[in-house]
Amino acid sequence: MILNEDNCHFFYSRSPDQMTVPGLHAWVDQYAGTHVSKLFLCPNARRVNYRSQVWDAIWDGNSPEDPSPRGEWGWWVHNAWLLDQRGIDPYA
Repeated sequence: MILNEDNCHFFYSRSPDQMTVPGLHAWVDQYAGTHVSKLFLCPNARRVNYRSQVWDAIWDGNSPEDPSPRGEWGWWVHNAWLLDQRGIDPYA
């Protein structure tokens, strides 16, 4: 079974303190011993969830340093930005 994580779900459904390498490993590890054999983390939807030299990042123009939930965006913008600030590439 292949799991394709939506572009915002990983960031939206976790708190800022989970935006770490161990937090990413925990996401992968939850599927250990299941029928999931491949994991995909979608990197974009109109904007990317990482710093790019070509595309706008999801946090550009969105006050990413503010961790308070903002309606439908929730933690998404802040958490994607936070991983970038910490030098963590969730797609690597």
